[in-house]
Amino acid sequence: MRIAFQRFNSFFRAGLLFLLMVAPDLLGADAQATRPTEAKASKPKKKPDPYGILRLFLEANNDGNSPKATVIRRLPQTYAVQQTPFVDERDIVRATVVEAPDGGFMIQVELTQPHGRQALEMGTVSSMGRHLLIFGQWTTESDAKPEERWLAAPVVKNVLRTGTIVFSADMDREEADRIVAGINWVAVKLKNQKKGKSGAASTPKDKSKGAAPSNTKPKVSPDSSAQQAIDNAKKP
Repeated sequence: MRIAFQRFNSFFRAGLLFLLMVAPDLLGADAQATRPTEAKASKPKKKPDPYGILRLFLEANNDGNSPKATVIRRLPQTYAVQQTPFVDERDIVRATVVEAPDGGFMIQVELTQPHGRQALEMGTVSSMGRHLLIFGQWTTESDAKPEERWLAAPVVKNVLRTGTIVFSADMDREEADRIVAGINWVAVKLKNQKKGKSGAASTPKDKSKGAAPSNTKPKVSPDSSAQQAIDNAKKP
């Protein structure tokens, strides 16, 4: 009987030791299972502002000294282009994606009055039969480098006197919507476009440049305030 009792005590002590070793883990797992999960509030990442610029250049004489612009990625065509745009984002009131008769889309750009309109009129008067080179740059949804490319090179067949230009661009519909949103955002920042309660835009007077004489070319610079804003957006 003493031997049996000693064996029982040995088994009891072994079982108790096992419980002491395992019980804390079991209790911890049970407590963790019954503890309510605390959702970590993750702050949504702010999307970059939709900067977009559009610049119009005149085709230059191909004398070997002018820079070159290659347009249309599917069927590349290279043209000599003047170094300075005659219309840039400071001349733009608004941009719109419009439906084309063939089921596609086009981009319509409305310029400021009187400066943008006069600049477009003078540029097309002096370039009849030549190409109008259109350059675009716009930010994407990510923090990546902005997209940029030569978008179109329409032939000037008529003098554009209304201050509006419509063209087919080398881009898909999503890119078109993005650059248009960016151009309009910049137009608001430059106070060319004022968004009202109804969403309509009004056209303020061209205070920055004033009424340019018909024989004066607009003074534009690639280092515009919109370009500086895009450069700042690219910085980490």
